[in-house]
Amino acid sequence: ATTGKPVAVLSSSPGPLGGLRSMALVRQYLGGTFQMLVLPQQYALSRAHEAFDDAGALKDERARHSVEGIAQGLVRLARQATAPLG
Repeated sequence: ATTGKPVAVLSSSPGPLGGLRSMALVRQYLGGTFQMLVLPQQYALSRAHEAFDDAGALKDERARHSVEGIAQGLVRLARQATAPLG
């Protein structure tokens, strides 16, 4: 049920690396075990407990831009995955 499905990898953590160390394993697991199409771009949000404003939006513009870029990349990957061949 997951084969060929597009997926993006993002992580967050209160630590300085934002869950970065776990991302390689997650990518390998999703792509290998589940045969999913893993978007090459990824993002790790460090100090997640300080990263959001009261409305739930990312405070840092660069972080917001990175996450938006990954979301747009995932949409493109999904469209490519479902496009008819030919």
